[in-house]
Amino acid sequence: MIMKNKMNINLIKCFSTLVVTLPLTLLSQIYIPPAFDMSGGSTYILNSYNQSNTAYPPNMAIRFCGDCNQSGNFTTELTAEAEHRAGGGAGQWRGENDNGVSVRGGTNKTRASFLMILNTTTRSTISVNWTVRDIVTNPNTNYIELQWRIGGSGDWNNVSNDLYQQGTTTSGTIFNITLPTSADNQSDLRIRWIYYETGNGARDRLAIDDILISSDAILPLEIVYFDVWQLDRSIQIQWIVSDPMNIDYFRVEESLDGLNFYSIQSIPFNHRENQLKYSYTHATPGYSKLYYRINQVDFDGQSFYTDIKNISVKKEKYVQIYPTIAKEQLFINLTEKTEVLIIDSQGRLLISKPNLTFFNVIDISKLISGKYYIKLVDAQTSSLFTFIKL
Repeated sequence: MIMKNKMNINLIKCFSTLVVTLPLTLLSQIYIPPAFDMSGGSTYILNSYNQSNTAYPPNMAIRFCGDCNQSGNFTTELTAEAEHRAGGGAGQWRGENDNGVSVRGGTNKTRASFLMILNTTTRSTISVNWTVRDIVTNPNTNYIELQWRIGGSGDWNNVSNDLYQQGTTTSGTIFNITLPTSADNQSDLRIRWIYYETGNGARDRLAIDDILISSDAILPLEIVYFDVWQLDRSIQIQWIVSDPMNIDYFRVEESLDGLNFYSIQSIPFNHRENQLKYSYTHATPGYSKLYYRINQVDFDGQSFYTDIKNISVKKEKYVQIYPTIAKEQLFINLTEKTEVLIIDSQGRLLISKPNLTFFNVIDISKLISGKYYIKLVDAQTSSLFTFIKL
């Protein structure tokens, strides 16, 4: 009998240990989305999500609570993952193609959240823009609202002027929220859009769409000015520093989309002359819109980025014809596809060269001496020049 009691005691101890550790194990299995790194000036964009996708959208997790203790706005954590269902049934999330990503309540007192983690190190003025779309409208009153906090624990903070209320706010409403300054320069900033209800009856399917999360740079103290502009056919990049004690070098970085940057030039800091003003000329860029930033690297390895500057490149028409007095050959430089016509003083067409561009050599050796006209015809305009054949 005594041995039986001992066995019971041991079983209870073992079971107690199991009960204590099991929730920790389950919590560790909840999907935590990777942080979206904004420290280099990147902008998060999500303006569509395919309905057939079963994985969460990039850098996002969707949580769900089907029958919570209370309805309405909540600031506590949701610890269960939402189920995906392409057909869009109650209680699941799904992609809505060009309408973003949605969730729909399933039972009484439903709650859900779209969770993201952001690295805002070196960044300020964290701006969150999104659109709410009512995919399926039902009698219940459902809401979507933005919240934020620092780190992975603690209550969530509400943001003012961002509440979407079904039946009161118009589907397609655009929200533009700047988070408080305490959200700046954080390695673990968390935001979430919460879905909740206050009424009874069938629930709405609400989607968040056209998500754009951007920021400004917290400029290192050394960089006090940074700008870009076009000069003729090149882009001028200039920056000025004020306290250069720790600077090792600068990297000029370029991007075609404002997200993916690559270095186009490294410029060492001139400590010998304590140079404060720097510039770089990006000659003849081949794209209509470009993005630039300066990466400052210090001796201790710390790296800082300026804000991103974008510029729309104006491709001015460029024509060069030489020499104006020629004997054998005529040289023509063009920036656009152009038809070149050579006409004599009587208006007769003698030479025709269609679809010329860049550098061209025209043989005029068979023309007799005299004055000639060169007519250039492109997609928009035509122009006339003269030359003398010796």
